[in-house]
Amino acid sequence: WVMGNCSAVDGNCVVVDDDDCAQAQFCLYDGQCTAVDGSCAATSEEDCEASGGCYSEGACSFEDGMCVIGDSEDCAGSAGCADWGACSLVNGQCAPTSDEDCADTVVCKQMGACHFDNGECAPTTIEDCAQSVACKEGGYCTLGFQGCEPGSDADCAASNNCKSFGACTVTDWGSCEPGSDADCAASFVCAEMGACTNANGWCAPASDADCLHATICKKDGMCTYSAAQM
Repeated sequence: WVMGNCSAVDGNCVVVDDDDCAQAQFCLYDGQCTAVDGSCAATSEEDCEASGGCYSEGACSFEDGMCVIGDSEDCAGSAGCADWGACSLVNGQCAPTSDEDCADTVVCKQMGACHFDNGECAPTTIEDCAQSVACKEGGYCTLGFQGCEPGSDADCAASNNCKSFGACTVTDWGSCEPGSDADCAASFVCAEMGACTNANGWCAPASDADCLHATICKKDGMCTYSAAQM
């Protein structure tokens, strides 16, 4: 399964033909899809271009019997380029080398890592953080020493996690959590599930009153608080 030793010959599992190789993990990831002298090997550009290594790391060029990263064009077509800016060939590997590499990546959109800094894509301005999904969802809107982080209660209060889960207050350790019963009372989980009381950084039901006004009471009759359910 890994190396293509899928045929039985004289009591041994061996590579007999290309069909054996086509089933192998080495074909799927490394482009070693052709039977050569009892082993599976990459033998063409086509083998490499169809491999998982080409998709993920840019190893799309055939050279000396192996699939390798041939140039920056190989990198530019890889998932590593789209995900974290590894769009340029550096010492045989794909890596970010410029703001352009970082600007249109998943880590830019998700985490604000939109500029090239010290060999990687990272947030370098408050604008990087403010436009990120992490800011909108979790309040990671302020540029800190380790990247984007919640810098104030205001960052947390504007986030979707505040509206949904009551995570409206910034903590000393740099995250947004429910800081009071009021945070929980205004949340979606309070309205739907009766999780209206702050319980050590989580919104949870704590009384019949929490349950009575919730959707699960009105629709499903779950109107009585039970500590055993927590």
